[in-house]
Amino acid sequence: MRESRRVLAVRGQIVPSPLESVTLCAVYGDEVLVGESKVPTGTGPIGEVFLVPEHPWLNPEAQLAIMNAEMIVIGPGSIYTSLLPNLLVEGMVESLRSSPAVKVYVCNVATQPGETVGYSIHDHFETRSGTWGS
Repeated sequence: MRESRRVLAVRGQIVPSPLESVTLCAVYGDEVLVGESKVPTGTGPIGEVFLVPEHPWLNPEAQLAIMNAEMIVIGPGSIYTSLLPNLLVEGMVESLRSSPAVKVYVCNVATQPGETVGYSIHDHFETRSGTWGS
């Protein structure tokens, strides 16, 4: 990640949420899709997303960055494959809630096939807020 930051000339920090490798899974009805690239290929609405292994711990470096931030911007990004997985990391929601930083949610400007077809801005917000609160 540090090399990506250098190559892309990113200002600010790029810190992984968990230190361990995780796999994203999504439930579509009775079907469970495994892997980030497979999630948007399901049919129907996504019922749940979860990580394997479950409950990976928040990287202490990420927690420190959250606590020291002046502003935390969540999004834009794929709600089920980019945003929510980070919020499933153990300690992330608590850190976001307790951080004194201003929190900003930036909604995607378009829906994504397999994830948010038919979603309004309100639907995006409700999906996000159901995970970490207003």
